[in-house]
Amino acid sequence: MKLPERILFVGAHCDDIELCAGGLLARACFAGSTVGVLVFSDHRGVLDETTARQARREWKFVLASGVALFGPFLALIAAIEVHPDFVYYVVAPDTLAQVQAMYAPGNTRFGAGREADTDLAMFGFYIFNNVRIDLQCLAGGIFFGLGTLFFLVVNGSFLGAIAGHLTHVGLGVNFWGFVAGHSAPELMGAVLSGAAGLRIGHALVAPGRLTRGAALRAAGRPAAVLVYGAAILTTGAAVIDE
Repeated sequence: MKLPERILFVGAHCDDIELCAGGLLARACFAGSTVGVLVFSDHRGVLDETTARQARREWKFVLASGVALFGPFLALIAAIEVHPDFVYYVVAPDTLAQVQAMYAPGNTRFGAGREADTDLAMFGFYIFNNVRIDLQCLAGGIFFGLGTLFFLVVNGSFLGAIAGHLTHVGLGVNFWGFVAGHSAPELMGAVLSGAAGLRIGHALVAPGRLTRGAALRAAGRPAAVLVYGAAILTTGAAVIDE
């Protein structure tokens, strides 16, 4: 297909164009077309400035949380591409068969929980699942941060195993096309919850001159701001997914 000399990409939110038409955007640029981008909102519609500032202050915990989640995720995708049967060390065969059926060709709607018969039920399903993961990552901080790391690594490994398997068996277009719209806020919500959990864990491990109780209370406010941002992102992901 020959691209026109001038193309205007229009998106409602700051990442819609990249997620939905990133390939075409890149192709147009490489082809020498004159490319314009029009976006009708900015990041403040999703994450307020207070949370953004707090995330920058706590960047070490955000980074550690991101590595704990995305490290296993990417590692499992690569491992399954080389050794496809490795997926069975992470995901039970029955679960894998159910997930594979969700993205099989011919389905009118992809994704987990499609047995729900209304859009409201679907919204509730994804809210429950995402909030459960976020709360696990947050609450795990009380175990000196080890619980947070555990849940981040486990979820990253599971998601990476599913993504790697579906890509390997030829369902990557269905899977990645479905998750592209909501995965960014969903996973960032988990990262911020994990950062809040690590912040709490750090206060218990290294309270400094404070008692552990006082250090825990001092860590509560920055952790709460991060969780507030995670709640916004998680809710937004469920709305997009539904």
